[in-house]
This record gives sequence, structure tokens and C-alpha cells, in this order.
Amino acid sequence: MPKRSAKWMAVALIVLACLLLSWLQPLGRSRSLQFAMQTDVSLTAWIYSKPVARLLSDYQAQHPEVNIEIRIFRSEERLYEELAAAISTHATPHMAEIGSGPGLGPLADSGALVPWDAEDASAVEERYAEAFRHDGRLWALPYGAVLSVLYYNENLLRRPAGSPAVAGELTWAQLTEQAMKMTQDVNGDGVTDIWGFVADGNAARYLSGAIAAGGGAAAEAEASSGQLFRVWHDLVFRYKAMPALEHHLALSSFIDGAAGLLLAPSDIRNMLEEYIGGTFGFGLLPVPLRDRNEAAAVRVSGLARLRSEPETELLAGRIAAYLLEPETQRRLFAEASKLPVAAGMLERWMENPDAWTEREAELLRIAGGKLRIEASEAMGKTVREQVRLIQEQLEGSAEVCIPCMAQSYRQALTEGERTGRSGG
Repeated sequence: MPKRSAKWMAVALIVLACLLLSWLQPLGRSRSLQFAMQTDVSLTAWIYSKPVARLLSDYQAQHPEVNIEIRIFRSEERLYEELAAAISTHATPHMAEIGSGPGLGPLADSGALVPWDAEDASAVEERYAEAFRHDGRLWALPYGAVLSVLYYNENLLRRPAGSPAVAGELTWAQLTEQAMKMTQDVNGDGVTDIWGFVADGNAARYLSGAIAAGGGAAAEAEASSGQLFRVWHDLVFRYKAMPALEHHLALSSFIDGAAGLLLAPSDIRNMLEEYIGGTFGFGLLPVPLRDRNEAAAVRVSGLARLRSEPETELLAGRIAAYLLEPETQRRLFAEASKLPVAAGMLERWMENPDAWTEREAELLRIAGGKLRIEASEAMGKTVREQVRLIQEQLEGSAEVCIPCMAQSYRQALTEGERTGRSGG
């Protein structure tokens, strides 16, 4: 071969090699060539529970062929609002975390959600699946639940040894009595230093749930709401055991040892343990009910699939199944105090009480009682809005008309029922 031809052949090979390297370099920065040639499955997930976001990241690490883009919202209500807006503009994620509180009907009726089949539903307890049924179909697959509980400061409230924690063991009258005993003006300056009872920012939600716990007709609800409104008002003005309109300070007051009883969700237990440390011991009690025949309200979280490519919908199904695996359910309980919803799991856990810490065992015992899924349709939203207004009035003035408030509650309940039936 002539030298000139050999020279041009060498130049051509060098150019070809450079082109090949420039094509491979972007792939090499993220993954191997062999892996890059595979077909990835990408999925966008909207989540409001940070522990679930961590679990999805772990799932992605275990399945490198999967790419999950996670967007975290500050609350289930905020996610719900943005999801509804995204559905109207056809810019939805592939999967979204849904709570039993905001209401599932409008999302299901939009046609944007993919229902779960009977095999999927069989993996969870029916009482939790019921939270996401609409028109006979399951629109979100539950993965965990949260109870409202009473946290108590063991330095201020000492329970008898071995006292069981079962739904309904503490009445509102007993709570009031204990709250009065724990309320203290330590230095005698006329300013309360330790409050007997505080409730976090979900106070109206607790009131609404406590009223609805026994069910019954609107007339019965009016009577029971009047009783509970009176107790709430008395805690502030008659017994001066609860600060008025300071629910945003409830958590810090309890953490600082300046509150004896805290009404809050079960899923803040880990946060309390972290911030309280060994400063004082604390335990859990069930929220008071009117009688032992009533059921404690529980909020359920689930995953909804939105219509997309078949392989993406299948991936969403695999992710939901991953959250129901025994080890994942255990992590959700240990790291976020999310109650297990997988079929038969709570009963199996309760058979081995020595496997849990004292607080975990208390929470499982409370969860083992009679539960009621928190209202999730329009009626629930309407009633909670009215109760929020009533709660502010109860704490805002010493002179209130309790019967008038009970009547307005009944009117809201009736309106909520009408709206729920009409779909408006």
C-alpha cells in the first residue's frame, strides 16, 4: 500500500474513533453502555409523606432500570388541589399519594385514575380499602393509616402500672379532670407555665371526628356536638386548662415540658422522640370517645395510578405492592408510625408484643380497637369547615351560644349530605 494511502487510512480511523468516543462519553457518565442500551421505565410520583419518598428512592436503588421522579408536597390537601388542577390541564403525574380526608369522588369521576382490581384489593384489610372505594371500584390502594392519639408527659401524668390502652378508656370528663390537675402557675406570677391540655393545628378535625364517631342521625349529632362543644369551651374558659387559639404552639409546648396532654396524630411519634430525647418520658393514650360502642377515627393513605402507558401503569402497581411487603410495612411503622394495612398484619404483630417498644405496643393496642374511616366525601369537608369556624368561636369568647353552634353544625351536616348525594 502506498504511504500516502496508508496515511489517509490512519487519519480516517482516528476520526472514526473520536466520533465513537464522543457518542459513548455521555452514556459513560451515567451508566455502563450495556445498561444504557436497555429500555428504562420512568415514572413521576407526587407524595406528601416524606418516609414514602425515602422508600421510593430505596426502591429505585434496588431497581436501577427504573427512574422515579419524586415531588414532595407539604400536605395531602395541597397535593389534592394541585392534582385536581393537573387533571384539568392533562398534565398529571403517573402516581399520586391520596389521603382519605380531601375526597376521592371528583378525582375518580374525572376518568384520569386507573382503578385497582380485586387481586390488588385482597392484599389490604377491607376496612382500609373502603376509604378509597367509589361507585363500587377501588381508586387508590392503601399502604398505611394514622390515628389521632393523646400523648402524655409521664412526669405530669402517671398511669397505674399495667393499665391497658384501649379505645374509649379515657372519657372527656376524666381528661378535663386530669388537665386541671396538671395546669400550673409555677412561679406564682399569674401566668400559666404548664398547660394541662393542648391540641395541634388539627383541632377542628379532631372535634369533627369525635362528633361523628358514634354515627346516628342529624338530630343525635346535634345533641352530641353540643356536649363536646361545651367541654371544649370549658377547657379554655371555665377550667383554664387549655390555651385559646394557640394550636400552632402545641407541639413546642409539649416538647418543652410545658403541657401535660397533647392531642395530635400518631405519625409524629418519631419526631417527638427525637426532640424530647431523654428530657422526660412520654406515652400514648386513645382519644376520648363518648362510649365504648363508638369507633376511633383513622386516616388512610394510599396510592392512586393515573392513566399512562401500560408499562408505566404496571410499574406503579409494582411500587404499590412493594409498600405492602412485610418489611416495608414494618419500616413505615417504625419510621413514621404508619399503621399496617396489609391483610392480617396487625393481628400477627399484636401476637408478639415483646417485639415492640412500649410506645409502639401502645399504638398497636389502640389500633386494635374499633376504627372508623374518617369521612372522605363532600360531607366530610363541609362539616370540617363548619367545625373549624365553631372551634375558633369557642376559644375566642367566654360568651357563646352552644345550642346555636350545635344547630349550625347540624345544618352543615344536612347540607353536606345533600351535596354528597347530588355530587355538587
